[in-house]
Amino acid sequence: MEQKLCEAAIRGSVDSLHQLIAEDELILDKIVVGYFGGKSPLHVAASSGRTKFVKELLRLNPKLADVLDSRHQSALHIASAEGHVEMVQALTRVRPRMCIELDQEGRNPLHLAAMNGNVEVLKELIQVKPQATRGRVDGGETILHLCVKHNQVKALELLLKSCGDMAFVNAKDRGGNTILHLAVLDSKIEIVKCVLTNSAFIDVNGKNESGHTAMDILFLARSLSGGQEDLDCDIEDVLQQARAMRSKDLERHVSLENESNGLMVVASLIATIAFQAGVTPPGGTWQDDSNEHRAGDSIMAYKYPNAYPYFLHFNTIGFIISLSTILLLLHKLPSRTRLLVWIRAVIAWLTVLAVTFTYAYSITVITPKKYSHSPSHDIVVVIIVWVSLMSIFVFTRPIGAIRRQRRTNKAVERIFKFGIRIPAGGAQPIQGGNSV
Repeated sequence: MEQKLCEAAIRGSVDSLHQLIAEDELILDKIVVGYFGGKSPLHVAASSGRTKFVKELLRLNPKLADVLDSRHQSALHIASAEGHVEMVQALTRVRPRMCIELDQEGRNPLHLAAMNGNVEVLKELIQVKPQATRGRVDGGETILHLCVKHNQVKALELLLKSCGDMAFVNAKDRGGNTILHLAVLDSKIEIVKCVLTNSAFIDVNGKNESGHTAMDILFLARSLSGGQEDLDCDIEDVLQQARAMRSKDLERHVSLENESNGLMVVASLIATIAFQAGVTPPGGTWQDDSNEHRAGDSIMAYKYPNAYPYFLHFNTIGFIISLSTILLLLHKLPSRTRLLVWIRAVIAWLTVLAVTFTYAYSITVITPKKYSHSPSHDIVVVIIVWVSLMSIFVFTRPIGAIRRQRRTNKAVERIFKFGIRIPAGGAQPIQGGNSV
């Protein structure tokens, strides 16, 4: 009797089904309680594409949709893998919760549909259970990872557009690899373009557990493979357009960003100080009018006529340079070029120098005569301190550069001695799809 039912399922003969039920009214109930140890007639009909037969079975006994075969797969798993849209619709109407049922390898029906590129089936399943897209298989991959590994561009595009939030798009497998890492590692340029085009949330400079970005993986893979220079160059161009960087360049970029932010704070502070010193000079201002001065005039200009012009000049220089620095930083100029880095360093030193001399002249004015020294003495002290600081700066930078170069040389020697290790999580295809 059981064999006849399976044969009817293979043929899709609804009449034979009715005849068998007439002979044994409990035959479908026996299937539900586990009478068959392997595949149920619903599984057989699903794998054979017999949609009409499947609909009739579900009408007679909807509980058949809950039955799992020896691989822990439901009929919905099989229909999704085979791409039978109408059958999937019938199964999900009866048991929508089967969308999140996992087989032996931790895959739900959406995983199987994506792996086999069944886009229309995937659309139906997403509408029924969108949360099922967040499930991970036993290897730690998301449904997006499976699309990349099986080169399913259309399915990946659908998922990125329909439910591609930041956490989902940048999810990592057990090796810490995102979908962009895997696409670059396998030199799948269409996948790379799809990811970068259809998702605004992808972190193009995200790192895996080995500390490698997608651009790092491209260079590592290029060094180990031959004959793919043109393809790798195309991928490199696409990544560069998305502003992807190698990890060492990324660290330098972050360092420059932090340096720019710090310089912005310092420039703003110096501009504030210079402005305050300009409108409220040391010694204050006259509060009344007379034949010799007006109210608001700087007392320092009358009491120290020789020092005041220098104070005014250096304070103005510091103020203007600080404002110029703020404008340069706001325009986000490419600070990685050597010329701009050098110009920015010179501007910073000139600003500090101007503030230093402004401070020296201010102290000279407000210090009582019994505690003050000659101006030449103050200038000598400033020059000595300044030369000392510059000497330390000049001599320590080459030493640091030499040490960094030595570390780089040692790293290169280790690479050539032991070889380059590609990060875990390479593109090893997962067997999926057909269950029968």
